[in-house]
Amino acid sequence: NYSIRGTELGLDKISSAAIKELPSLMGEKDILKISELLPGIVSVGEGSSGVNVRGGNADQNMFYLDNIPVYSTSHLFGFFSSINSAVIQDFSIYKGYLPPKFGGRLSSVFDVNSKNGNSEKFFAQGGISPVSANISVEGPIIKERLSFLVSGRSTYSNYILKRMPDENLRRSRVNFYDGYASLIYKISEKSSLKAVAYGSQDYFNLNDKNIYEYYNQCFGIQHDHKFSNKLNLTSNLNYTIFGFETTDNTVPSLAYKHNHRLDHLEIKQNFRYLMNDKIRLNFGWDAIKY
Repeated sequence: NYSIRGTELGLDKISSAAIKELPSLMGEKDILKISELLPGIVSVGEGSSGVNVRGGNADQNMFYLDNIPVYSTSHLFGFFSSINSAVIQDFSIYKGYLPPKFGGRLSSVFDVNSKNGNSEKFFAQGGISPVSANISVEGPIIKERLSFLVSGRSTYSNYILKRMPDENLRRSRVNFYDGYASLIYKISEKSSLKAVAYGSQDYFNLNDKNIYEYYNQCFGIQHDHKFSNKLNLTSNLNYTIFGFETTDNTVPSLAYKHNHRLDHLEIKQNFRYLMNDKIRLNFGWDAIKY
């Protein structure tokens, strides 16, 4: 006999411990590459960003980092994830049923939760791979009350292009960076506040003829409050900027520059009410301005 306690079909959860054990590309732990090991998820193609989930298109997936939407999820046109695995506590992938709190996404939702900074002692870690280096620092500002986590990653991959046989590639430049910072404040035993800032940028210059640049800038504040053993409330205020710019100088008389920017302002509240051992009620509201 099996006891079925939930009906979250098409949901996969991966912890930070599992991320460390899975294979990596050039030393980089990539949640998108890891997700491709799961059933129903395939890569769009080599050298392309995004994944197809159960037949859906790559632009039908939504990515959240601490409940903040992230629009550009890859570096180097899909070779690496734009979210540093050093800050990830766990992430969930909804491939089938999508909970209404995510706003009716078409294909899938990648819900990434970051670590909280260590509230008792300082800790630092870092790493160097053939294409990038990263460092993370965390610790208490007020012991057991206010803590921080700061992480940064950047590339030094231009040396690879300098060794390419193609002259256009040898004259090209490519770089990316991403950074994450969070503060978590324990207001009381029943209430906590978390502030998050995240940014990433990619730049690719092909012999000064074609230039591609795209970036994320994300900010969020989350308040968690426990009214009782049965009722909890999570409130979020998020602001995300996604932009890109392309320049084409291949033919001087037809040269052009094209840029685009999307601003996403969101406020939402989610209540969780435990009616009894068998029934849990989730409800709330969400407002977005694009």
